[in-house]
Amino acid sequence: MSQNPLLNIRLFERHAEVMRPGSTLGKQVGLKELVQVLTESAENVLAYSRNESLRLPANAYLTVYAGNLLNICCYYPEREEVLTHGGRKYTVMVPNIVIHFTLKALNNGTDYEVKSTHYYSTPKDVNELPNTLPGRLPGIFNYVPFPNFYDNFTMCFGGNSLLHKTNGTDLRMLLMFYQVIAGSPFNDDLGVRALNDSMRPSEWFRHLAEYYKEHKAFPYKDVNY
Repeated sequence: MSQNPLLNIRLFERHAEVMRPGSTLGKQVGLKELVQVLTESAENVLAYSRNESLRLPANAYLTVYAGNLLNICCYYPEREEVLTHGGRKYTVMVPNIVIHFTLKALNNGTDYEVKSTHYYSTPKDVNELPNTLPGRLPGIFNYVPFPNFYDNFTMCFGGNSLLHKTNGTDLRMLLMFYQVIAGSPFNDDLGVRALNDSMRPSEWFRHLAEYYKEHKAFPYKDVNY
């Protein structure tokens, strides 16, 4: 990434003088016009930064730019996991999970900061998902049906320390936000959302373990999609 300035600006009380690097003649502009010049220059910077190479997570299926924000959606297909609740371990099938990451470009796009992570479960295959950012969408997206998830689709990470800034444009570190689901013991503080029949977390985990033992699957029918 070039470190050369795009514009040299001298600011006065009622106007500004804008000069391109290497030029000997500046252009005087009003302060309102200066705002427009800066906006156009910022757009050029963002367009340039978007040409930078990004190493996306292997499970990424959708990327959406919004100014200096980068939205990445990752799909993690159902898999067997050993989850812990109340000191007991349960072998269950974790459902298909989608995580929507919002990252902010830092240093002109050479680094990124994770601003938010939102978690969803889905009964759909990745090829059946809409080409839009996820949200509560009947039949497609709903809460992750485990404790430790808030009603705004975010997760309580507890005492887990997760890296929120990248060193460069390698974004494969985002995988840790999925791994923390199985790596964190669950408690009863937030309950389990989106179930068709209300269950205490302990009942739900026992049901998941029994269902997996018999069917080797996740019971999507028990979640209110």
